[in-house]
Amino acid sequence: MAKKRSHSQDDDDEEEVDDENRENGSDKDDEEDEDEEDHDRRGKKKKKKFKIMSGSGQSEADRRLLRHRQRELKNEILMGAASVGNAAAAGGGSAEDPNSGELMRLRDQNNELWQEVRHTREAVLDSENVDMIVNKAAREADKMVQVPRYDAIRLAQNLATKGSVRTGASSQFNWHG
Repeated sequence: MAKKRSHSQDDDDEEEVDDENRENGSDKDDEEDEDEEDHDRRGKKKKKKFKIMSGSGQSEADRRLLRHRQRELKNEILMGAASVGNAAAAGGGSAEDPNSGELMRLRDQNNELWQEVRHTREAVLDSENVDMIVNKAAREADKMVQVPRYDAIRLAQNLATKGSVRTGASSQFNWHG
C-alpha cells in the first residue's frame, strides 16, 4: 500500500528543492540567464547553457530559414572567391583588398548565424562556412606575403646546364665560373 503524504511534507520537500536550486543557481528564469553573466564559486565566468535539439524551441520553419541564410552566406563566400580568382587569372591583380574587412564581415555574419544553431544539420552548414572562410583567409594571407618562390627542379636544371663544362664524353661542373 502506498502511503499518503501530508501537505506539510510536500511543502517541506518543495522548500528543500527551492533552497537547493538557489544554491546551485538553477532557480533563475531563462531570460535572466541570457542577460546576466553567471559566475561559479571561484569567480570564473560560466558558459551560458543553451537548449538544443527538440528542447530548443525552434520550429521547422525557423530551422529552414536559418539553413537558407547559411546557404546564402556560403554562396556569397564562393562568389567572392570566384571573383578574386577570375580577376587574378585575367591579370588584373587582386580584386579584393586584404585590408577591406571582407573576411571580418563574413566571419561576423557567420558568428551571428551560429548563435541560432541548435541542431546538427545546421551545425554542418556552419562548419562548411567556417572552413571556406578559413581557406579564403589563408589565400589572402598568402597573397600578402612577398617571398620569392623558386622551382627547385628548374633551378637545378639551369645550374647544371650553365655551370657544366663538357670535355669529351664526360661533363664536369665548373666551380670557377
